[in-house]
Amino acid sequence: MISREERVIEQPSIDRLPVIDRDPFDRDVIREPYSFYDDLREAGPIFWLSQYGTYGVARYDQTRAVFDDPVRFPSSGGASLSDIRSRGSWRVPSPIIEVDPPVHTQTRAVLTEILSPKITRTWKEKFESDADVLVEALLAKRTSFDAMSDLVEPFVFKVGPEALGVIPDVDKLRIIGHHNFNTLGPKNDLYDQSLVEASKVAQWYEAQQERKAMLPNGFGELIYEAEEAGRLPEGSSAGLLRSFLRGGWTRQLA
Repeated sequence: MISREERVIEQPSIDRLPVIDRDPFDRDVIREPYSFYDDLREAGPIFWLSQYGTYGVARYDQTRAVFDDPVRFPSSGGASLSDIRSRGSWRVPSPIIEVDPPVHTQTRAVLTEILSPKITRTWKEKFESDADVLVEALLAKRTSFDAMSDLVEPFVFKVGPEALGVIPDVDKLRIIGHHNFNTLGPKNDLYDQSLVEASKVAQWYEAQQERKAMLPNGFGELIYEAEEAGRLPEGSSAGLLRSFLRGGWTRQLA
């Protein structure tokens, strides 16, 4: 057992920390984040984000230490700026990303079993086949194309949902991915704008997570079967599927 005293984190004095005044969720940073990432790493192992009144880390060792220590740095508070444990939080917790051991350990064990080499090998074969078809179609139509909009996005938005057992819809999924990125940050104008767009496809999005919507033999069907067998927490299947759905193409369209 870990005593309450051992759980207390000695917080570094803000006066002794590098202060980052720039907003990580500023549109200019989102459009070109890499120089900002460099600044964060160069600032020190830990810094203070004055815009949001919170500590931050950007170097590998410190980031790894945070991820590997669920006692001092629990995930149940949320993988975003907002504390999803607080009243009025607008984020629904992910049943795999935003939970701590032992629940996380048990759920992850079942997901690891579902994502067995046998299953992922079939995904690999299908992914390679779909990639060949897409590339051949592009080359047959034109001599040049945009790698992101013409190749990467059509491919990811097709093979990802199908592997999860969901019928893909590129335009709707792009809206969901955009809004999911914005729920990780502050309630700013980007959040408000993406919420308006996401509300237009919310009914479709929720329907894709229902048991009856799962394609045969897909990842989603296996998750529901595991829950029905009592191996996953009751009512967690839709949330688990949502975590994979939105996590696969979370992006910002600044």
